[in-house]
Amino acid sequence: MASYLAATARADGWRPHKAKGPVIAALTTYYARGERERANYKVTLTVNGTPAGVVTSDAPESMVLQFGEGELKPGKQRIDIGFVGRGECAFAVTLSGFRSRFPTPREAVNQIVQVDGRLVQPPPLEYKGRQVRRGFGVAARYDSFVNQARSVPVGTVVSINTSYWRYNTSRIEAPDRDYFVVKETIPAGFRLLTDTLGGDYLSYDYADNTLTLYYGSKEHLGGLTYQMLAVTPGEYRLPPTLIRSLYRPDVFHLNADDQRLAVLPRNEKSPDDYRMTPDELYEFGRFNFDDGDFIAAAGHLKQLLEAGWILNDEPYRESVRMLLTCALKTGDNDAIVNYFEILKEKYADLVIPFNEIIRVAQAYAATGQAERACVIYRATADSSFSRETAVAGVLQQEGRFLDGHDFLVRLWRDYPDTPEVENTFFAASQVLYSKAGEASMINPRRASSADARPITKKSMMAETIRMLETFVTLYPESPTADEASYSLVNAYLDLDDYETVVARTDELIRLFPDSKWLDPLPLLQALASSTSAGLTRPWHWPCRWPNRPSPTSAAWSAPARTSGSPSTSPGRFTTPSRRSKKPLSFIRR
Repeated sequence: MASYLAATARADGWRPHKAKGPVIAALTTYYARGERERANYKVTLTVNGTPAGVVTSDAPESMVLQFGEGELKPGKQRIDIGFVGRGECAFAVTLSGFRSRFPTPREAVNQIVQVDGRLVQPPPLEYKGRQVRRGFGVAARYDSFVNQARSVPVGTVVSINTSYWRYNTSRIEAPDRDYFVVKETIPAGFRLLTDTLGGDYLSYDYADNTLTLYYGSKEHLGGLTYQMLAVTPGEYRLPPTLIRSLYRPDVFHLNADDQRLAVLPRNEKSPDDYRMTPDELYEFGRFNFDDGDFIAAAGHLKQLLEAGWILNDEPYRESVRMLLTCALKTGDNDAIVNYFEILKEKYADLVIPFNEIIRVAQAYAATGQAERACVIYRATADSSFSRETAVAGVLQQEGRFLDGHDFLVRLWRDYPDTPEVENTFFAASQVLYSKAGEASMINPRRASSADARPITKKSMMAETIRMLETFVTLYPESPTADEASYSLVNAYLDLDDYETVVARTDELIRLFPDSKWLDPLPLLQALASSTSAGLTRPWHWPCRWPNRPSPTSAAWSAPARTSGSPSTSPGRFTTPSRRSKKPLSFIRR
């Protein structure tokens, strides 16, 4: 059984870990009693030719022999061991002493283990009792740095970070790796917070301000993090971190031992320089912004953007957005224009509230950029108008066509005459025109009184004519003015107002000589003239375009709107059979 337990031992003991104690107890009992009963030997020890002691198998326990400096000679020491009898013996020789100073890392260089420098960090910054995250999480590219704590007031918690590693771990089998132990000394003016210990150690002991951590034969040692509380004012030296092999005292390494940490009286401000990290600047800017402290928020966010770091997309967009709002709140016109230009170029899909975008336009005007201000005003009006016109669409989908139409007309009155507003007004007249034939199926206005006139085709055509008359009067230079005039002529023709049709066609030919709607006009004039005169007087074809070809079949169809309206213009001559065959036959003859 003893042989089996010895053969199944791993580099760091037995598994499970709780079996390590019983196994060691069983093996020590066996080797102390059973193995010793079979042994019968005598060991003689000689140091530098001088007898030093004798050990026999009857000794109840192992013997420790110590030699002073006077018993040793300079240079190498010679140890002779004389063994007589049967049995097994084991021995270890350790050369130890004291020196006036700690060895420096250069003096303890080896190719087995290495301990890196120790970092002492001040406590995280706080904002109204909340800890502020520090680091470089919001940055994509940056030059990292670390703030070192050298002076802290009483009651401050500092963080310690130390890292160490093995060399050539991949070429060393687990049983042959050194069993490493780390010793960390806590300065006298501080108290270790054992709950904050972090690392890949197996176990630890803490006594007399010395923290001992056992890493065993693990391949990757990792490092150590912990926190300690400043309790006593004064200046304290931080002893170096020591990592050593448990079985080979000559294998060890230390980090620098020149660190000192001062503890100041309570509530005294530390004189240490502190540089805020990108995460801290972003968090402080966001906290100040949420609390309405726009001056402080702008200060942190400007420092974040001007520090030379390349931020990730999301925090960069939010930082610029908050800076724009801060500039709007503080009235900084130059900053408003600057941050709005960034958002417009990089984040065109970002929605800016109406009152803020109006203030942006004012900032452009205040900085002498009147044209840009006009563009923003127009775009804002068009965007708001387009969003509100959706209400009319919902009303019409709910069967309230006239209520939706009235809502569009009210919006047209409220908004400035931008091309978008003009085109929507014209499109509304065309939709109303196209629905005139379905007058009997349209629900009355919700706000109409009980004795209101019924909805008829004639009443809807009259309302269409009023809208078109308004359009050609208010917007004579609109690109769709000729199209509106053509629709107006057709509307009068549908109401059998032939004299107005003749007058309007003459006016349309005179005002828009290059319009694409001119070809059907002679036919309209012929139809109106012949019908109004009852064919009692001859009708003359108006020869107003000597170089234009006569109307073709293509001129008889209603041309579609090209200005973005939701419907096509209702052409009077879409189907020739809609009118009496008699005047058309006369025109053809």
